[in-house]
Amino acid sequence: MSKRPKLGLFLSGFIATFVVTAMAYPALAAFLKATTGGTERSPVFWIALLVHFLAGSFILPLAFESVAPLLGKVRVIQGLLFGVLLALLSVSLSLPLLAFGGFSTGAPTPGLVLLASSIFNVLYGVLLGAVISPMQNPR
Repeated sequence: MSKRPKLGLFLSGFIATFVVTAMAYPALAAFLKATTGGTERSPVFWIALLVHFLAGSFILPLAFESVAPLLGKVRVIQGLLFGVLLALLSVSLSLPLLAFGGFSTGAPTPGLVLLASSIFNVLYGVLLGAVISPMQNPR
């Protein structure tokens, strides 16, 4: 990990999380309702959304920073590869833990869950790499 201040890293994570969440909100809301058993008015739903934002703003950018040197030199490509890694981890680890089965085989619409999860995780990675680059390397 670099010794640079983390503000740009965390801000990049928040921006990437915000953009992807705004684009995916209908799917994300349905997913959170299904996994938490709540509605948009329940505290459990909002706690799950808060955890989603905390992970996307702090935990995943730190993970990105630690694996980025292994993924090449161009930040956007690093982000793309990190997003693919996130997508693979999501469909093979996270979804089974949420009772959707490996690669979403237990979901009501397995193909759609698999596709949406993969697209939005890759998009998050690309945005993270694209936004981090100017914030960490100002001219």
